[in-house]
This record gives sequence, structure tokens and C-alpha cells, in this order.
Amino acid sequence: MRFRFFLILGCLLGMMTIISCSGEDGVDGVDGIDGVDGVDGVDGVDGVDGVDGNPGQDGNANVKRFDLDVSTFDGTSWFFNLIDDTNLGIAKEDLNHYAFLFYLKQDSQVSVIPIPGRLRIHGEYCSLSISMVTGGVFIYFWNLDNTAHLTEQGEYDILRIVAIETTDTTKNGNGDAMAQLKAAGVDTNDYHAVMAYFGLE
Repeated sequence: MRFRFFLILGCLLGMMTIISCSGEDGVDGVDGIDGVDGVDGVDGVDGVDGVDGNPGQDGNANVKRFDLDVSTFDGTSWFFNLIDDTNLGIAKEDLNHYAFLFYLKQDSQVSVIPIPGRLRIHGEYCSLSISMVTGGVFIYFWNLDNTAHLTEQGEYDILRIVAIETTDTTKNGNGDAMAQLKAAGVDTNDYHAVMAYFGLE
């Protein structure tokens, strides 16, 4: 009798357990706090440097050139202005940052004559004066006995002006430019050598 009572009680408890487990799910709980980030890993080894490229060509040191028509010039001296009479594009305040070379040329001659200097082997020579304040240039012509030489129109056709940018602001920059050319073995009396050195010919 007692055994039957416990058997019935056990069956009732089992049915209650089954019924309670088959109920609806409850609301999800709140998410927990994120954990602390881990330590960063060690940086990788740097890659190998690439191969250097080929060197570029040397620049022309910011050299400007202008041909002034002097076919109508005459007299014992000539005057022109580097700012007003050329298209060199140099501002008056920048004149001291340039060295200037001058060459006379006749269309009938291949040679280009550097000035100041001797114009002919047995003839006249000329001197030159530049104002680095105004840009004015005077060219004076002389005979070998130091008397003034009178030039006639058409005696010379072109005055070629070469302006070389320089870091030397004294003596109209010629010291710095001449030193550069001399160190490179360039004769400044040779117009073609100067142009070749600066890559302009």
C-alpha cells in the first residue's frame, strides 16, 4: 500500500516537472561589459629600399639670352637699358642677382665678339659700363691710341646679352659666375663654349 502511494506521488511530481519546463522563454538578460582590448602586436620588419632612379640632367642655372638689334646704332658710344630695351624679364630690384655677358655680332661674320675687349686684331676696342641701379648700359668705342672711335650704322648688327643668375650680389654678380665658368674650364671669350656649358646651344 505504501509502495503504491509513493509510486503515484512520483508520477505526479514528474508530470509537474514536464509541464513547468514547457513554458515560454523568459526575457534575455543585459549584455555584460566588454573586456579590455588585448596588447598590440609587434610591428613587422621594414621592407628593402627600392633602387635609386637615374640622375636628371643638369639645369641651365637660369640663364637668359636676348639679341638687341644695334644695326641703327652709331657714334662713339651706345646706350640701352636692360629693363626697358630687352625682354630678359629681370626686375630692376633683381639686377644684382645676375651676371651679364655681352657679345657683338655681324650678320656677315660667323664669329661672336666678346665685349668689353678688342673688336678687331688691328682695330678698335670697346669698354663697357653698367648701372646695377637703373639697368642702364654704356658701351664706349676707342681707337688703339685711346681716342674715341666713331662707329657707323650697320657696322654691327646684333648685341647678344647673356644674363646668368648668381648668388653673388656684388660686382653685378660677375665674380660668382666667372668663378663657376673658370672652374669648369670654360673660356668666357668663347660665346659658343659658354652657351654649350649652360645647355643653350
